[in-house]
Amino acid sequence: MRALDLDELTRWKPPFQTYVMDKGLLLPQTKLILFGKYETWKSMLIIHTAFTI
Repeated sequence: MRALDLDELTRWKPPFQTYVMDKGLLLPQTKLILFGKYETWKSMLIIHTAFTI
């Protein structure tokens, strides 16, 4: 793989990606891991997330 010069790098556009959840939070065929302290509403957040997708 060759290195890009500055002109090529500034013209480069990343490929379009569709997201399962908005703002790039979850891509197709990936996993979401949620962790935190005890009793911080993690379960409710995951239940809500499951219903939105």
